[in-house]
Formats: sequence, structure tokens, C-alpha cells
Amino acid sequence: MRKPRHYTRIARAVRIGLIVLALTIVALIVIWPQIQPRVDRLRIGMASLEKLDSQGEGLVNARLTGSDAEGQPYVITADFVRQMEGVPGLLGLDGPRGEIRMHDGTVTAITAAEGRFHQDAKLLELYGGVVLVTGDGSRYETSTADLNLEAGTAWGTDPVTGRGPLGTVSGEGFHATDFGQKIFVDGRSSLTVAEPGREEPS
Repeated sequence: MRKPRHYTRIARAVRIGLIVLALTIVALIVIWPQIQPRVDRLRIGMASLEKLDSQGEGLVNARLTGSDAEGQPYVITADFVRQMEGVPGLLGLDGPRGEIRMHDGTVTAITAAEGRFHQDAKLLELYGGVVLVTGDGSRYETSTADLNLEAGTAWGTDPVTGRGPLGTVSGEGFHATDFGQKIFVDGRSSLTVAEPGREEPS
């Protein structure tokens, strides 16, 4: 008894589908070891930080990206990032480093030993050995600093020292606008103007 033609076509299609499925599985087994490291790196670089728990676990070599109100991109990296217990959206940072590229192409960078990042407010708090380097090469050092990454402002109430093209400066605190384009030393302060044609020592 001959089988109907439509039954033969269905059986052939099923066999072809099974063969394609088997080849796909084999291909995934072969190439997955090459794909997985890239997926892991992407997962770390674009991590959903809300998933960090409060048991001391977190992300190593994490990278946070964003932009300010004027569309200038910034990047915050840290050796280790963890969700702070009991405070949603607050991240603890070990070895934080931040950079923002200005519209004129210059880069302002800041580093510290520790920090905290308020994700919703885009507020970065830095502690210990804070160093700010602006686009013109000026360098400022202090113990603590707060940065509003949305507004591009920064401030601190601890003693600060700075060195730049115009000379050296020290004061009891500082505040800055435009991501360090304009920096003001607060409180009792002193300024030593560099001699024309003579670079400040590094």
C-alpha cells in the first residue's frame, strides 16, 4: 500500500528540521566557548546594578556611563562596586575614577580611594586622596569631594591645594562649575603666581 504524497512530504520536512536542529546544537557547542567571554564582558560593562545584593557581593572592574544635561558623556569606573544595604540606588565604590569629555574635546578626570554613587540623583561622593585634573592640566588635591554629574558642579569643605599654568593655590575648600572649567577656592586662601616663562614643578 502506497503512502499518501502529503504524508511523504511531512515526513521529509520533519527529517530536515531534525537535521537542522542537530547541526545548530553542534554549532553552539563548538562556538559557545568563544562567545561566552564576550558576553561576560558585556554583562559587566553594561551591568544592571539594581541586581547587586547587599551581602557584600558586587561587580569587579565595573563601568558606569552616562551624560550630563548638555549631552557631554562621562564614564565612572571602579575596582569594585556593591549595592549599599538598605538604600536602593546607592552604590559603594572602591577605587573610583571618573572622566568627562567636554564639547571642546578636553577631558576632566577625578580619582579617589573610595566613593558612593547615588544613581537617581547622579551624585558622586568621593573620599580619600581625591585628585582632580582639568582639561588645561591643572591639578587639585583634597580629602573629600561631591560631584553633581547632571549639573557639572563639584564642591568640598576640606583643605585643598592646586597647581596650574598660573601658579599654585591653597584654601579651606572649593567649589567648581562646568566640570572643573571654573574652580573657586573657598575660605582663607593663598595664591603664588608663577613667573612668566617658568613652569610650575611637577
